[in-house]
Amino acid sequence: MSKERMKYSPELKVKMILEGLCYPDGICAYCRKKGIRDVLFYKWKNQIITRASDIFKANTKEINAEIKLNEAIAKKDQIIAVLVEEMIILKKSLGNDA
Repeated sequence: MSKERMKYSPELKVKMILEGLCYPDGICAYCRKKGIRDVLFYKWKNQIITRASDIFKANTKEINAEIKLNEAIAKKDQIIAVLVEEMIILKKSLGNDA
């Protein structure tokens, strides 16, 4: 009889990696306690390390997009302020009190 393969969620994998790295008796003891092979633990750890930079890259893109959006909003506000000022001057010059 063969063992059925366990399927671990990404959240559980990250949790296990972080717990294993902090486990006082070492990674091998942690893996035995959790019932996983240490090779699998190191595979997950390497996946986290290689993909960690993608997390920060995505975050940087979001921040840059937010900065551009704020700049566009500020520019729009300046244009509206100029147009309103010109409209008030024009109304006063025509004799219409605003």
